[in-house]
Amino acid sequence: HPPVRPPASAADRAPIKVGAKDFTESLILGHIILWRLEAAGLPVEDSMPTGSTPKTRAALLDGEIDIYAEYTANALVLYHPDVRRQLDPEALKEPGRMYREAARVERRDAGIVWLDAAPADNGWGIAVPRTLAETERLRTIADFARYANAGGRVKLAGSNEFFTRDDALPSMQGAYGFALSPTQKVGMASIDSVTYAEAAAGGKERINAAMAFATDGALDSFGLVMLEDPLDTQLPYEPAPVLREDTYAQYPEVADILAEPFAALTTDTLRDLNNRVTVGGQEPGLVASQWLSAKGFLE
Repeated sequence: HPPVRPPASAADRAPIKVGAKDFTESLILGHIILWRLEAAGLPVEDSMPTGSTPKTRAALLDGEIDIYAEYTANALVLYHPDVRRQLDPEALKEPGRMYREAARVERRDAGIVWLDAAPADNGWGIAVPRTLAETERLRTIADFARYANAGGRVKLAGSNEFFTRDDALPSMQGAYGFALSPTQKVGMASIDSVTYAEAAAGGKERINAAMAFATDGALDSFGLVMLEDPLDTQLPYEPAPVLREDTYAQYPEVADILAEPFAALTTDTLRDLNNRVTVGGQEPGLVASQWLSAKGFLE
């Protein structure tokens, strides 16, 4: 992360407005940022949830919020697609390279500072009921493609973003060579993947497959399995705190304050924290504070 300059006293500085997108994992990450900064003695303001990805991004750029957790691939896929097109797509599948390019172009073109990313990857995927996986021997997306191409019954639930973004389902279809008709896709408005897990598990509208994320906490509870991606079609989606340069200039110490907890957020850890909310019914803020406390990050 960028070099830390000596801070002014916290009392002289405006509170840091912490935002989050309107889904479980983002809210957990937002509260990890909020509680950790507060424990370090910095003035904070809870501005969660901020809204969808575009709304949260706009809120950061407009100064409505000062910091939130963004995913590395989003920087190039959503915010700087022109830069992404100039880079080697295979090289971007290496998490360190993706992070470096995201941090570089965001600082240069948008005045956004990326702090250290978590070693957790929340990429797109496809989940199916365990019973279907066992009956049809579906372990990988290649198996799913074979099953779909052979006329197997498929009804896949997902968001519009999942169906249309070139780094989501289209990248899997291109790599594994399968196509789904419009009647085989069921679009849903929800941004929280538990909605899709519930649909696939319950067979609602004869749905038997669902959009999923690598850090989904609900899959096991709903009897679903995430299909493996042997061709590694997905870009790295590692969460990292992002803030404007003006906020970073005021609060350079946030880089060191947040580095340790984010370094402890593995894919398995995030899956567990998500599960406590989506299945356990706990509040994201409580889950975040309990985890921080257990790890000694609030002392």
